[in-house]
Amino acid sequence: MFGINAKPQHRVPIRKRTTCAPLTTDGYLKVTNRSLYYDETGNAPVPDELCYEWKYGSLKPFETGTTLLGSSFVVNRTKNYSMAVAWSHSQLDDLTRFSPIDSLSVPKRDVFILALSANGIGFRNESGDPIFAAHQLHRSLDPNTFDQTNFFVQDEPAGILGCTEQGEGPADSELPGLHLNDKQNVTAFAIGSAIQNWGTDLSLVAGAEPVSSQATEEVDAGASVGLPSDQWHVEFEGWGQFILATFQQVVASYAIGPPQVYSSLVTPPTTKEERELCGRQKMKASGGFK
Repeated sequence: MFGINAKPQHRVPIRKRTTCAPLTTDGYLKVTNRSLYYDETGNAPVPDELCYEWKYGSLKPFETGTTLLGSSFVVNRTKNYSMAVAWSHSQLDDLTRFSPIDSLSVPKRDVFILALSANGIGFRNESGDPIFAAHQLHRSLDPNTFDQTNFFVQDEPAGILGCTEQGEGPADSELPGLHLNDKQNVTAFAIGSAIQNWGTDLSLVAGAEPVSSQATEEVDAGASVGLPSDQWHVEFEGWGQFILATFQQVVASYAIGPPQVYSSLVTPPTTKEERELCGRQKMKASGGFK
């Protein structure tokens, strides 16, 4: 999977489990007047703007119980999908964005809260997907022809998906290989560094541009025919492919080497096993692979 040409006795078994499910917003969504807040740029709210607060745990270092924020102005004026993610790492506290509530806290698992919004997209048909549910009927009038168009909008400001992730490697009792040899240790370190330093997890999808959503392919001028009832499954599979591709690229970069701008921050291979790993790693080069 990572292009490391190692003999069987030098390979490292790893496994990553990601589990997601739609979360209810009943009792976890607070709607307040936006006049109480200023956004990150210091802009004042517009008249009658509402602020949405999803409360599945407190953002650090605040202890307000709020996990994610949204704006009614943004929801009503945006004609494409958007996404926000908060994450909690079980073993990397310095990278943790929020502290999940007890019912979402799982030992030895990273927790992610994803808010997916269809914003002002109008659906030609109702959507029964639990994340993108759209049953609110709206009507628009063409100012030239006076033709009336019916469409549906998302029932809530955003659908909420809760996910946990757990990485398992040779040190976990469920997988073989508790005692690593020197070559396995080097490979395990390279893979572990990719996970720890480059965020090869669901936090990646929040920073993707454009928004990492398969549903965007169905949007034309702010309108969509509709979505299947299992659209969130499609999104989940797409994220998994995106994260895996990034993971593969980061591991391969061990052999390619860092960009010159980062060279002073990286320690080059010093042992025989570390240098051999570079030689065993397939990497893309101009003109083919080597």
